[in-house]
Amino acid sequence: MRRFSILLIFVLSFGLAANARGQGGRQSTRPESFKVENQVITQFIGQETDVVIPAGVKYIGHWAFSEFRLIESVVIPEGVKEIGAGAFNNCSSLKTVVIPDSLTKIANDAFIGCRSLRNLQISDEHPCYKSVDGCLMSKDGKILIAYPAVPEEYAIPDGVEVIGKSAFIDCRNLTSIVIPESVTKIRDKAFARCSFLTSLVIPQSVKKVSFQAFAECESLKSVVISEGVKTLEAEAFRDCDSLTSVVIPKSVKNIENSAFEGCRSLKSVVIPDGVTVIRNSVFKKCESLTSVKISNSVRKIDVFAFKECSSLTSIVIPESVTEIEPEAFAGCSSLVSVTIPESMKKIGNRAFLGCVSSGKCLLSTNGLFLLDVNDDVSGEFVIPENVKVIAGSAFVDCKSLTSVVIPDGVTEIDYQTFIFCRSLTSVVIPEGVKEIGSEAFGYCSSLKTVVIPASVTRIAGDAFDGCSSLKEWKLAKNHPAFKAQGPLLMTKDGKAVISCLDAESVVIPDGVAEIKVGAFSACDPLKTLVIPGSVTKMEGGIFNIFKRESTTIRAPKGSKAEEYAKKNEIPFEALDERRP
Repeated sequence: MRRFSILLIFVLSFGLAANARGQGGRQSTRPESFKVENQVITQFIGQETDVVIPAGVKYIGHWAFSEFRLIESVVIPEGVKEIGAGAFNNCSSLKTVVIPDSLTKIANDAFIGCRSLRNLQISDEHPCYKSVDGCLMSKDGKILIAYPAVPEEYAIPDGVEVIGKSAFIDCRNLTSIVIPESVTKIRDKAFARCSFLTSLVIPQSVKKVSFQAFAECESLKSVVISEGVKTLEAEAFRDCDSLTSVVIPKSVKNIENSAFEGCRSLKSVVIPDGVTVIRNSVFKKCESLTSVKISNSVRKIDVFAFKECSSLTSIVIPESVTEIEPEAFAGCSSLVSVTIPESMKKIGNRAFLGCVSSGKCLLSTNGLFLLDVNDDVSGEFVIPENVKVIAGSAFVDCKSLTSVVIPDGVTEIDYQTFIFCRSLTSVVIPEGVKEIGSEAFGYCSSLKTVVIPASVTRIAGDAFDGCSSLKEWKLAKNHPAFKAQGPLLMTKDGKAVISCLDAESVVIPDGVAEIKVGAFSACDPLKTLVIPGSVTKMEGGIFNIFKRESTTIRAPKGSKAEEYAKKNEIPFEALDERRP
């Protein structure tokens, strides 16, 4: 067999050389046309159209011949063991490649963009590979590795079990593909960027459609996923711009991140029973999507799941869903009807940001959830009496809002609810509110008065970050959870500092044991912070990360405060415990 291979290479090399001599524009391959390091061709720098790899080479390196569009043939001699990733990427004139028996590893994407490569010369005795009409396959015919010059219509041979990674990537002339029942796996990027593929049936034998398997198939209009498929991996159909319909069977249990992101023509979708999470960005930027049916098996709608689905007018979220993560429906600018069950436990920050299509605000159909407020509202805003939940960032950037009336049924003012409401001067927080979240009133720079009722048991350290006009804490008389001492908000027992209003110099009283996370993040002008030796707990960031270098901590030598300052590169001055 080795004699046959050597003879074949000799004959073809002789023929190519003779051909080159007969056509003035071609030359035989010169040694100086290759950069070779440690038996690896790292780069081809010649101008030849017919290339013979020099003897002694063991490996053709990654991208070695990439973008050499004039090369028409390559003879790889016996002794070469491996072709690296992208080695012949976009060699669009390459027609013939001779593969020796020694070559036992060919990267899946070695011949991407070689649209003229119809002649892969592989001996019948090759231990690993065979060629069928220019299609590179495993010796046993079970793995289809690459078919760079696939015809417009192609039926994968029965018996193929695996469509390899990037097997048809960038095959822009492919318009029709038939996948037989023998196929059980479609690997990553197998058909990515097949720009003219128009329709697709995935057989029931396939259990998983892998990462970007059909991504950027711009002409793909319809997809039938047969019963039996269980998983659609991340970005499986991302940016299939023409896709108008897809049938997702009940067998599918996992639809992973961005599976249909950017499918701008997709009009309707049914999430089948068995899917428990609508994951990150699954239908993001599906701009034509008007109908979504969510099954009762879904428990959570993840971040960005339906972001910028600008044609979506209504959504019914079933009783099974208990969490809607941040920006899940942000930018769904046509939404007029949102049904949310009373049992909903969590609506994330900005989940419905930019979803007010008309009027002042977007409410759930049962009136219990205030989801978004038009940022053009001005003056006083009275939240409807039935509202129990104000979604995080509902009032973000309402620059002309001056006051707000919160109804008695609200129990929490969530993360960034009123952030950047720069004209807001006063807020009455009703009895019944238990928690004021991080940056709930962040950068409400005109806010002068907030009365914190006795029902509040938790206030985030940065809840009033950037509220430069807020000069004092106003607590309900005999507040059971908090007390104020100058600019400091502390626990009732005086053992922990929770937050601090703007001040240049602050002395924490002796006896305090803990400084809570974010306690001084809202105190922008702070230059000096005196911390007593009694403080033994300072975890996480107590300062605004961008301001900490402008504050000096003064504390006893060897104290927890000194350890914290050095660990976080904050200026420190040792303090004699006998004097502040």
